[in-house]
Amino acid sequence: MRTVTLQFPLTTLALTLLVTACGTESTDTDTDTSPVADTDADDDGVLADDDCDDNDPALGDRALDADCDGALTDDDCDDNDPSMPNNDADCDSVLTADDCDDNDPTL
Repeated sequence: MRTVTLQFPLTTLALTLLVTACGTESTDTDTDTSPVADTDADDDGVLADDDCDDNDPALGDRALDADCDGALTDDDCDDNDPSMPNNDADCDSVLTADDCDDNDPTL
């Protein structure tokens, strides 16, 4: 009994698939050339979209200062109100200059 190997049809099929795949043109019609807002005008390391004020390097990332008043969220008595004073370490509404112990809210 004699065995016959058919290589021609598989080679032709592989070559056809290769030529077809390589010969296709791109169908990407996305021509959006709008600039990406990844700028940092004040060079504080925070991109404009996340910066409280991209012209003031003292005001940084909204994620760290939600009300953008210059006091970090962890140190801010009310990080939803930018009008709250930033110089009240114990958040007892008595400013540091007038507080006998600004680390104790009961004094």
